[in-house]
Amino acid sequence: MTVWLVLLAGGVGSFALRGAMVALWGRWTPPGWFDQATRYVAPAMLGGLVAATLTPQRAPAPSDAMALLAVAVGFVVARRTGSFGGTVLAGLAVWWVLQLGPWA
Repeated sequence: MTVWLVLLAGGVGSFALRGAMVALWGRWTPPGWFDQATRYVAPAMLGGLVAATLTPQRAPAPSDAMALLAVAVGFVVARRTGSFGGTVLAGLAVWWVLQLGPWA
């Protein structure tokens, strides 16, 4: 029973937070420091995901080299364009091509 209460509380809390953002859209202007800090959320999350991908808890496999190549392409796109979306799309495109090729 306790597990269900925890799950219910988490669901209600998540719904309340998301609902608050929708309800406050256009009515509340965040302070400058908040906007400046949230600029770094997406790159930090991407960095965490990449670090988790590149530090496997097992013996190296050929897919690790493919992941490293996809990350390298994403890094080059990020440095040249400064676009987060372009970085993700380029890295994913290379990853998918490498995963679907005959060498996979």
